[in-house]
Amino acid sequence: MCIRDSINAEYGDARLSSMELCSLGLTGVSKHALEAFARLDYNRDGKICQNELMADLLGRGVDPDEVAGLFKCLDRDGDGQISLDEFVSGWGEYSPFTSSPSSQTRPGYNPRALDFSFLGTAGTRIHGAENRAITLEQLFRVKAFILSHADRQGLLPWLDLSPIKYNVGRLLTTSINMYQLNDWMIVPATQEHGCSLVELMCPDGTIAQLPTTFVSHWWGEAVLDFILAVETHANVRGLTNTECYWVCAYANNQNELEMDIGVDPKQSCFYLAMTQSTRMLLILDKDATPFVRIWCCFELAMWIKSGRALDLDISTVVHGSPELLTHSLTCLLYTSPSPRDS
Repeated sequence: MCIRDSINAEYGDARLSSMELCSLGLTGVSKHALEAFARLDYNRDGKICQNELMADLLGRGVDPDEVAGLFKCLDRDGDGQISLDEFVSGWGEYSPFTSSPSSQTRPGYNPRALDFSFLGTAGTRIHGAENRAITLEQLFRVKAFILSHADRQGLLPWLDLSPIKYNVGRLLTTSINMYQLNDWMIVPATQEHGCSLVELMCPDGTIAQLPTTFVSHWWGEAVLDFILAVETHANVRGLTNTECYWVCAYANNQNELEMDIGVDPKQSCFYLAMTQSTRMLLILDKDATPFVRIWCCFELAMWIKSGRALDLDISTVVHGSPELLTHSLTCLLYTSPSPRDS
C-alpha cells in the first residue's frame, strides 16, 4: 500500500493539514517530509506541481534552475506532478525545503563537498595544454570516480546544474556528459590548485604527457561511452594503458580557459596538440554531432590539410556496444585468426 492509500484508509482522503499528516506516525516516513508536503501542496489536490515548488523555494533563495532540476528528480514517473510517495522517497536525498534554505549546503547541489583525493591531491605544472594528454589508466580513474558515487541502478546523487533548457534533473552513470562532469568533477577538483585535470592526476614531477592520439568529439556524448570508445581503440591498435590521448576537457585548465585557447585557432592548444599526434580518433554520438560542431570541423579540416600520412580512426558506441572503423590495418587484424583457422 502506498503512503497516500494509507492516509486514505485512515482519514478518507489525502487532503490533510500538516498536523494531520504529522499525527499519522507512518513507519519509516519522516514527519518533517509529510509536513513539508502539506505546506507545498497549496491547492490541496494531493500533488505538487512545478509552480507550487517554485513559489516556495524561490522565496528561500534557491536558484530557479536548481528548482527545475529538483522537480525532475522528484517527479520520478514524469507525469508533471510530484506525488506524496515520490516526495517522501526523495526527501532523504534532496530537501532544500526544510529549515535550512540554502541549497549550496546540499550534496546534490554542491560539487565542492565531494572528496576528490582519489583523482589527485596536488597539481603538477605542465607548460602548454598541448602537452597534457591523458593516459588510458587516468581515464579509468575518471570512470571509477563516477561509478563510486552511483547506486546499483547507476543513479548518481548529483543534480544537473545546467540551465532549465538543458537540465535533465538527477544524473545517471549511463548518460552523464562532459558538460555535467565539468560541473561535478573537473572544475571543483582542480579549482583549488588552479590546474587542468591532467595536471591534478599525473605523477608528481611530470614534465609532459605528450599525445600520440588526438581525440575529436563533442561534450554532449556520455562520458562512459567516450571512455569505452577510447579503450576499444587502444585494444584494437595494440596500445598500452600508458598511451596518451589528447582530450580538451582534461588538458585545458577549465578555471582559466582563455589562457589555453587564445584567439588564433592555429596557435591554440588544439592545433598544437594535433601537430604532435600521429593519429586522430573521431568519436561520434548517435547523431554524429561532431560533423556540425565548428571546433570538430576545424580539427578534421586541419588534419586532412596537414599533408602528413596520418591515421584517422572513427569510433562510436551503440547501446553499450563499441564500434571502430580504422584508417589502416591494425595489429589486432594481423594477429587474429581467420574463421577457417579456428
